[in-house]
Amino acid sequence: MAPIDGATHARLVLARGTADLIVAADPSFSDLLRATFRGPLPDVSVEPEATVVVRYQGSGPIQWLMQAWKARGDVALSSAVAWTLEFRGGVHRLHADLRGLETFEGIEIRGGVG
Repeated sequence: MAPIDGATHARLVLARGTADLIVAADPSFSDLLRATFRGPLPDVSVEPEATVVVRYQGSGPIQWLMQAWKARGDVALSSAVAWTLEFRGGVHRLHADLRGLETFEGIEIRGGVG
């Protein structure tokens, strides 16, 4: 969970890429988002300006890749704010149903899509 704290815009950043991620809008709660992860757990931090950063750890690209391929995540975004999604390091098997968001500002993917 991450508090909204008066934010009108928010950003979800997958800082090192991800695989098997489900993202959906949920108008039923007042937090920025709620997330559950299975497999290797990422570090999740809330940074200034309502930026939520999800980062899988690993000492090198191979270790990170092995963790990301085993990971599964479900993220529910609050529909009370405008969202931007950012995937650094690529994304594989992303399922995003954002129809419940009042405002979606964009998506940026760096590093490939599968």
